[in-house]
Amino acid sequence: MRDYELSWVGDWSGRRAMLTPTREALYDATENRRFTYADLDERANRVGTYLIEKLNLQKGDVVSFLSRNRVEPIDLYFATGKIGLILAPLS
Repeated sequence: MRDYELSWVGDWSGRRAMLTPTREALYDATENRRFTYADLDERANRVGTYLIEKLNLQKGDVVSFLSRNRVEPIDLYFATGKIGLILAPLS
């Protein structure tokens, strides 16, 4: 698959953060927390850095997770898109 075919997904949080950084993007009712697009992009960057530097994952590797409804899976979704990992959520 060519890189540009998924480029519209890859850094979606980064593009949204550039367009409307202070706009509210997500409300976590469980924790009563609000996140802007800039917040989500910064969180995705931190998760992506962790996945590459600490877990030594590389483009094309598969990441699976099991989670309740929380903000962390969204962080993982955006991070994997940025660095080219394949996200495989478990049900």
